[in-house]
Amino acid sequence: MKGLLYKDFASTKRETCICALMCVIFLAFAVVTGSQSVLAPTIGIMIAFGAMSPTYSLQYDKTSGWNRFISASPISRNKVILSKYVFGLVDAAVFTLLTMLANVLTGNELSYLWLSAVLLLILALQAIMLPVCLKLGQNAVAVIFMLLVFVPIGIGAVLYKTGIIGKAFLDSISAAAAAASPVLLFGMLAVAAALLYVISYLLSCRFFQKQEF
Repeated sequence: MKGLLYKDFASTKRETCICALMCVIFLAFAVVTGSQSVLAPTIGIMIAFGAMSPTYSLQYDKTSGWNRFISASPISRNKVILSKYVFGLVDAAVFTLLTMLANVLTGNELSYLWLSAVLLLILALQAIMLPVCLKLGQNAVAVIFMLLVFVPIGIGAVLYKTGIIGKAFLDSISAAAAAASPVLLFGMLAVAAALLYVISYLLSCRFFQKQEF
């Protein structure tokens, strides 16, 4: 497992460096200008790269011929897929810690519940993207990721603009979330993300078992 994880981290080194560079640029701008508005795009970058990094590893395995090599080795295909999900968990934890660091450096006061939501969102997106990458390829991953991000935003903007959803409705949701128990809310989200992750793993194993190299 250690060898598989090391290979996954090495194969996504370029993407990690790009993410790190973008985050450094955003944070340097925030520190120099004293602007706190940079946190939102920084979190967006963290979520995007955290969700996509494991799929980059899958794509690398496919294009480099690694899958042919590993299928001829004693390592089971399920263990190969398990390494991708373990890599995803580590990746999500790292990007969440970086989000916390960005939160501190930019002087924002995001609660730990919101930061936990970033972690769970990364895991949920990984759970969707990994089977998609195995079944449809990396190009489909990019399209579906954009749809998952921009379609809800677009629908929300249209509903708000047309008055179907008003400020009073949004305020009531915020009040309900504030009144709810943070532990209970986080627990429900964590259970949902864990179930989605397990289902995703089983689905990915099934797709990978059927592939021929």
